[in-house]
Amino acid sequence: MALPPALALERIDFGDTLPAELVRLARATPVWMGAVAKVVAQYPSAFWRDAGLAGAAFSRLGPLQEIHDMSGPGGRPAALFGFAHAGAVGPDFEEALTAQLAQCFGPAAATPDILHVRNWSTER
Repeated sequence: MALPPALALERIDFGDTLPAELVRLARATPVWMGAVAKVVAQYPSAFWRDAGLAGAAFSRLGPLQEIHDMSGPGGRPAALFGFAHAGAVGPDFEEALTAQLAQCFGPAAATPDILHVRNWSTER
């Protein structure tokens, strides 16, 4: 399955078909992806590359803990992506997110064309 074992047990009705030991292990297995949101910020160009930046950052300030250049060949489509704690996604999340991107990559990062936020902890 392409989801955390504990989340699979919570969201999928397996009936009584799974062995008790497998259920115990699935519930006890910590998987970081169940508690994060993935963010993709898409831009008209990979402006950070023009500024000599790699498009990668690790941060303890702001909602994104890690940021990576997700642009296609030749910088098109241009995008940055990162991961945030799922609990950070709330009313002020997008503002905090774009402020962090601007701090890391310059003012152009504050205004992505499209901002995709997928909170994996709320996936059905």
